[in-house]
Amino acid sequence: MKQSFAQLGRYDAPIANTECPTSRSSSSLFRAGEERPRPLRVVSYNVLAQSLLNQTPQLYSNCSANALDAGLRRQRLVHLISNLDADIVALQEVEDFDNGLAAALASIGLSGAFKKRTGTPTDGVAIFFRSSRLALLNKEEVEYRRLADSVPAHMADKARKDNVALVLHLRDEAAGHELLACCTHILWNPKRGLVKLWQIDCLLRHVAQGLGTACTVASVRIRHRGQREAPTAWWSWRRRL
Repeated sequence: MKQSFAQLGRYDAPIANTECPTSRSSSSLFRAGEERPRPLRVVSYNVLAQSLLNQTPQLYSNCSANALDAGLRRQRLVHLISNLDADIVALQEVEDFDNGLAAALASIGLSGAFKKRTGTPTDGVAIFFRSSRLALLNKEEVEYRRLADSVPAHMADKARKDNVALVLHLRDEAAGHELLACCTHILWNPKRGLVKLWQIDCLLRHVAQGLGTACTVASVRIRHRGQREAPTAWWSWRRRL
């Protein structure tokens, strides 16, 4: 029997304000002749955890040994991020945050925060931001395994996964406003589409709680890996956003 999204349940924490208030025109934020800051540049990248790479070496048999070396991969990642000149960098499958990555990105002006997956996995998600422009006001962590306690008992086991999300409340000192930056890596299993939807729903509801006080304008972009036929559950849920 097919399960519905409603059967899986949802994270029903109280939401103070689900709609972000309309902001003033951007032209009113700056005096005539005053130079406006450039739009924030945001980058998201799955960096492939070294432990996951080592567990499935057959997937990378066509790669050179240098391309798979952990130290060289980090150097190339830092070089790439530096060239992109991003203000916010969201990374998934991060495994070496405290073992070199955070220090390397700090050397190019990026501060960061990290949230490891729950349970035995050693990787997690990280968000880095340009400290010369952005100030960290608050950090929140979302653990989907813990939130699974709120779904019906017969669905809880399927929802108890080690995936996590990280949400940073930032202030853009150049533009004079606040924003939320979030990063997550939802469940990969293609047979657990409803769990994926539930995890996204949890995150968006969590973010919505902060929108009323954290920002005046919000934009949410969801990227879904294309398939030949769009999953009915995914698109029916997305149309409700």
